[in-house]
Amino acid sequence: EFGQAMRQAMGRIERWLQEADADPNGPPFSLVHRMDVRRRRCVFTLGIPLSGLATNLPSDLESGFLPKCDVYTVRHIGAYRHLGNAWAAASLRQRHRVFRHNRVLLPFEVYETPPGSTAEANLVTTVNFPML
Repeated sequence: EFGQAMRQAMGRIERWLQEADADPNGPPFSLVHRMDVRRRRCVFTLGIPLSGLATNLPSDLESGFLPKCDVYTVRHIGAYRHLGNAWAAASLRQRHRVFRHNRVLLPFEVYETPPGSTAEANLVTTVNFPML
């Protein structure tokens, strides 16, 4: 279900990019608001970086800024269904005090390679935790 929700959100953003003749200024990302592994639920915001604040957006889209911050990054190569491994690795490193997660800022994934034109085994995603 997560993958389907992500594809729908990306499709909506891509349609707006075409309608607005807007150019992305980097790869897509998702902010993770809440994740419940046991219940298999995730609340996220999918985004596309732009060079400036988007205006005249439809009511189902919003624009904003992400604060500049240092991040602890785990790079994942492979299928999205295995991204939980990258999250688990980062969580273990946080517990072992390799880094301190800034809980005011949301963790986020950056999808470095486009899923439509990249083989599943070669997809590159970074899982990023803002640090104190």
